[in-house]
Amino acid sequence: MILTPKDIQELESMTDSTSGYFCRMALYLERLVRDGVQAGRFTVEQAQEDRELALWKAYAWNNMGGYPNYYKSVQWMAHSEKNAGDCGAWYYRYAVALLYCGKPERSLAYHEKGAVAEPDYPWNWLQLGRLRAHFGDQAGALAAADRGLALVPMDHEFVTLRRELQEGRTLPEMEYHFISPENDQDLQEDSQDPEALQKRWNIAGILLDPEGLERNKAILRPTAWGLEDPEGFLRCGIRAGDSEFILRFPFGEAAFSHLDPKWLSSLGSRMERESFAVCTTHQTYYITQYLVDLEGRAKGIFQNPETGTRYMNCVSGQPVPPPPAL
Repeated sequence: MILTPKDIQELESMTDSTSGYFCRMALYLERLVRDGVQAGRFTVEQAQEDRELALWKAYAWNNMGGYPNYYKSVQWMAHSEKNAGDCGAWYYRYAVALLYCGKPERSLAYHEKGAVAEPDYPWNWLQLGRLRAHFGDQAGALAAADRGLALVPMDHEFVTLRRELQEGRTLPEMEYHFISPENDQDLQEDSQDPEALQKRWNIAGILLDPEGLERNKAILRPTAWGLEDPEGFLRCGIRAGDSEFILRFPFGEAAFSHLDPKWLSSLGSRMERESFAVCTTHQTYYITQYLVDLEGRAKGIFQNPETGTRYMNCVSGQPVPPPPAL
């Protein structure tokens, strides 16, 4: 057993029905695994395959939001799938992370599995209502909404789902909600609230726009595309002036396909003008990675090719325009 009763009690103290200290929870779990492995209580593999630990990790990361956190959920939870059993919550949390990593087909498949594994767990039915409708199964979507309402009568999310199914809303529109009626109303009324902006970025990562992807790639003219990244960030090779480096975005292809092309053109122009060599008294450093931050705090990782020494420094950046309000 990875989590002790004391650990469970501590984790439960960090959350209630609608909110929580999810970053604190994620750090607690990270330290717990690190210290447990170092003390020899369990191995990394045993921690990864533990279903209860996976549920808590995904709960923290999914509620924190942001593509890197959903990506962590997907990567970690995959190890415990063989132990998912009849746990509807496991399928739900894994499938939600898949959805926000731009994999709606796989998300649908895992929500379907979750509904079979534990039919009385309501929240897989919520997502099935949305995803079945997106993939053209309107009758199945309404049946999922009705099943959810039978399990949790008059629940705000299911009442909203059924209404929006009848209105023909899109998947992004149906995802643009919070759990509690009060928080959801605030979300609908204030599209510039920080939580609303985060929600819009999350939703931008669901569905790929193929035309937008090709348009935005043509603006950057990458020398390489889809490079592997340990955090799941979108990486591409860039040649600007005399410099060649890796450009990283904190999201996947789907969100990239929805980026404002004017902003991307501005980014390309700045990279062409930027001096990517930094000279000190003893060494010259050249940029190897350019990290785009949604708030505009772009950073560069510079390295000396002879000594291999590296350092991070701010480079020019502008906030990325958020996706349109839904």
